[in-house]
Amino acid sequence: MNSTGDSSSLSLYQNVIKEINECAGDIVRFSDIVEKIREQLISDQPLKFYTKDIFEHLIIQSGSDKNSVDAIGKVVLLPLPIVFISLTQLSLTMKEYRNICLKYIQLFISDQPLIQMFSDLCCKTYDDEKLLSSRSEQELLIRTIVHFPDKLANVIRKNTPLIFMPKSYFKYINKAILYCIRYFDNLHFLALVIGQTFASGHGMHLEATLFPALFGHTGLLSASKIQKLFETISDAKKEPVILALVKCAPSSNKLYMVLGTLLKDDEKIRFLLSEKFLLFKYFPDNDQVIKNIIGYIQASDHELLLQTFNKLLKTWASQSAVIHTSFQQQIFISKSIICCLKFINDDDGGSMDVMENLLEGVDVHLKCADHNIVKLGMIVAEHISSVFNVDGKDPLKFQYEENAITHELKAMIQHERLADDELDYYDNTFLSELFESSLQRDTTDESNDVGKHVTVIPADTVEELLDSDDDLVPYDQSNDTTVSKTARPYSIRECIDYLIDHGKIDHIESALIHLDDVIKLSSTYEMDECIDDLLRCLIHLEHDFASDCDLSQLRFAGMLNATVMSPIKAAKYLTQQFYDSNQTIRIRLDILEVCTAVARQLSDVVVEVDSDSHLQSKCDKSLKSLIAPEKPEWVEIVERRIESKTIRRRMTENTSLIRNRFSEICGNFLYPLISGFDRNVPTLDLIGRDFIVLGRLIYTIGVMIYSARAAPSISRMIEETLKFVLELHNHSDKFVKQGLLFTICSCLHSLNSHSNCNGLSQLLIQVDIWLQSVSYNSPSGECQQLAQQCHEMITFIMLKAIKQ
Repeated sequence: MNSTGDSSSLSLYQNVIKEINECAGDIVRFSDIVEKIREQLISDQPLKFYTKDIFEHLIIQSGSDKNSVDAIGKVVLLPLPIVFISLTQLSLTMKEYRNICLKYIQLFISDQPLIQMFSDLCCKTYDDEKLLSSRSEQELLIRTIVHFPDKLANVIRKNTPLIFMPKSYFKYINKAILYCIRYFDNLHFLALVIGQTFASGHGMHLEATLFPALFGHTGLLSASKIQKLFETISDAKKEPVILALVKCAPSSNKLYMVLGTLLKDDEKIRFLLSEKFLLFKYFPDNDQVIKNIIGYIQASDHELLLQTFNKLLKTWASQSAVIHTSFQQQIFISKSIICCLKFINDDDGGSMDVMENLLEGVDVHLKCADHNIVKLGMIVAEHISSVFNVDGKDPLKFQYEENAITHELKAMIQHERLADDELDYYDNTFLSELFESSLQRDTTDESNDVGKHVTVIPADTVEELLDSDDDLVPYDQSNDTTVSKTARPYSIRECIDYLIDHGKIDHIESALIHLDDVIKLSSTYEMDECIDDLLRCLIHLEHDFASDCDLSQLRFAGMLNATVMSPIKAAKYLTQQFYDSNQTIRIRLDILEVCTAVARQLSDVVVEVDSDSHLQSKCDKSLKSLIAPEKPEWVEIVERRIESKTIRRRMTENTSLIRNRFSEICGNFLYPLISGFDRNVPTLDLIGRDFIVLGRLIYTIGVMIYSARAAPSISRMIEETLKFVLELHNHSDKFVKQGLLFTICSCLHSLNSHSNCNGLSQLLIQVDIWLQSVSYNSPSGECQQLAQQCHEMITFIMLKAIKQ
């Protein structure tokens, strides 16, 4: 409730609320009370401080009765912005009154009140204090208008009415914006709404209706007002609006008709169109954006076009840009340069600077290893030399193979600007209908239930629409596979060649998909010979392109399978690369992940059942049942009872166990990783900033110790690991401390299963002292619990050793 107002207005407000409560349920009396309150609000100035509270109380007491709703709907008790804010807040916060509030909001946005509210806010002569008391209330209103569909959907989810779906909701917002553009000059409020709409991610709904209407406004809207509207949008929110406008424009002429001379007057728009959209962004498969930007710059300022062309040419000729920008970005810059050449000739001057940049750019592109970039340089150089023909010499000519990219580039220079009548594909039907019925209620009420919009097709029509070939049996396509244009690799060397070829995405996908099969079919000699090259390609593979396959998972599976096939040489290479100074954190973490997976896979004990003997026993039983005579019924009953009460302690099958393969090679992974943790590497600081990598390293060592628990040299490995743990026991990070406790637990488990702690007593005592300190002093409950468990295991192992 508002705190302003004197005691007399407060008592009057309390009397009004009392009368509203007394007439709840009486429709006739409720309508009379509404009229009486309206007169009191008009005549009593202090009571106006409580109008918002009175309005909300009327809504709550009106219930769902239609006559009560109409009674309040016909009486405007508050300025429309306050009405809209109150309705939306009540519909979102009070569940029991949500339906009645949504009815009011539907009437508000689908009828005259929404347009009237926008008109009041755009009118130059309106009283600020009457509509919105402060700037914060104006910002609240704009946020409410733009975000109401999202907030409502978060509350009622799938039950959202059709009219409050963003597509339908913003259609009415667009109508109100277009109406105010035509009849009012102050468009500041509209600029705020448009900017907030694009900032919230709903700009697509303005692109679908508002922008086409602006481009097809022939004779219905003032071009100067439209230009003023876009100029008024704040610089912080101007970029997405201008970008959407450039994408939506059918031609540069239409874009000039909407933006006018803003390129000269607005510094932000000049920066966006002449630099940011051309040099720092790219729009694949949308050449119309380039044509719109370059054509609009030419129509507004030819000098600015020359400056833009020089910037594009310098970027195209820069060796750093060619190396560090994507191929799509280079295509976009090349198309922009060619499009600029349509409006530039040799008489514009600066030919020497252009030819100097041209020679530098040709040299950079021709030295590039990517053939597609070489083609870009050739095509652009041909077009530039044909326009800037110094001393009448013949333009440059190159020989290259034609493809889709070359055709697209040449189409940019061949494009002819269409006439205005050929570009008027945005009709003004939407505008005409709006202005003809701007103050009348729409004949179609979209606020009705969604089911009313469903068109029911008669049964006779359905039968006519059915295809006469339905009796044919469809061909089974469930087992069809996609035919790849890239040849499948059949050897490790072919896979390596495919992975090195970064320019061809299909080759990389094919190599990763078939790498598992190729590794399984390869010999041990071939794997030992190629393992370093294969792991080098997989470790440094960057998959920064879209693909239908999970390339990250395929890359990891390839490294894992290759390491399993040749573990000793792979261990040497991986441990060296982990401490190499030229590796990134991601590569080091991937190496640790591979080592962990290898330890788990090689240590799995597989039980194989002798299927032949099992099948033979089943056959013997079936033969005996056929040869033996039939038993009496009572014998079968007795045997079943005996069988049901017989307890068999153990049933064995003819099985064979595969040995733990990781126990033989664990030292090849473990010792190099432990010995180099304190090495001085410029790009790796395990003791300091890279504690995440240290924690993963400790965890990997713990997994290795547990996986090699049956190794003959497990005691020595446990000894080295415990020394490693004691050197890091003072580390303060929780993640590292948990890794140390996990590794100690793995060592104790392996030591307990090995039943040999000779020479480890002193180390175990030191570790136990640290564990007791952690269990008492650590702020982490998890660390305390782990330390206590490890302490109990050490006690058990020591007592067991004493008894032996």
